Amino acid sequence: MYYLYYLCQIGCAVSPLSNNALFMEYADNPFNEFFKVGLNVSLSTDDPMQFHRTEEPLLEEYKV
Repeated sequence: MYYLYYLCQIGCAVSPLSNNALFMEYADNPFNEFFKVGLNVSLSTDDPMQFHRTEEPLLEEYKV
């Protein structure tokens, strides 16, 4: 599946803070793996009012 996403350059958005709060540990988040294999991946915010504590939710995602 990774290969098809790579060939088509389909973008993937990952939100580590939201994922951690709901079901996944930070260490298990797939962002690093997606990035290393060359997928078109970006950080995103998910429900900023629920999972973020500052005025800049995307900066929080980068910090994590």
